[in-house]
Amino acid sequence: RPPRSTLFPYTTLFRSEYLDEPSLELLILELQPNLYSISKNQFGTRSLQKIIDCIYQYDGLCETFITDGFMKISVTNIVDLINDINANHVIQKCIFKFKNFYYDFIINAMVTNNNIIKISKNKHGCCVLQKLLSNCNIQQIYKIMLKILEYDFDLINDQFGNYIVQFLLDVNTEIIITDGEFYDEGQKKNKMSLNLCYIIKFMELENLDLIKLSCLKFSSNVIEKLLITFFDKLNQYMKITKDVLIDRKSVVEGKRV
Repeated sequence: RPPRSTLFPYTTLFRSEYLDEPSLELLILELQPNLYSISKNQFGTRSLQKIIDCIYQYDGLCETFITDGFMKISVTNIVDLINDINANHVIQKCIFKFKNFYYDFIINAMVTNNNIIKISKNKHGCCVLQKLLSNCNIQQIYKIMLKILEYDFDLINDQFGNYIVQFLLDVNTEIIITDGEFYDEGQKKNKMSLNLCYIIKFMELENLDLIKLSCLKFSSNVIEKLLITFFDKLNQYMKITKDVLIDRKSVVEGKRV
């Protein structure tokens, strides 16, 4: 059973504010076995958010809180927390305050089986996923993107899921993909923005019916944005290609002279 003080509206807000690091560690150890139930409680969720505000500056406490706390919670229950009206705020606080290498317990839950559907089509889960994508590194976004592509047709015309797909179309960070493997932007050859990579993979999906998707309420917005993004990228690459050809022509003519 969770400590009673974490479930009351006033003591929860002030208990951790003036604690030093050793005291915070003792508090975390006390709460760890009950993180799931505390997160879902309307007062407990405020306690955990306040505690996260206090511990995020201590790397050791962050690691203990995540590794010995949330990482011990089952994937099914993590999904439940993400979609819960109270607990989703705890997950979002973890995203906002902790470094992105602590996100694994969230990402692993999302990419397991078809959990991405349960999360993306839920009002609270959709919000958590958008915040996660906003703070992930590009490798983490790519991993989630591949899972979204598996269930794109389930998400693209959903009232919440379509926003996840549209979010990917805004990710303009450059990556390198070779034979399905991810490479970071440190390499110079064959660079491609992640949103263009997503568009190409989306267009390769089996049973893709652009006409049908263009006629549906939510997916029509996605297809419109997809086409705008694609042609914008196409114009950019054509301009770059044109500039390169002009430069090469100038060099050749200069040599002739």
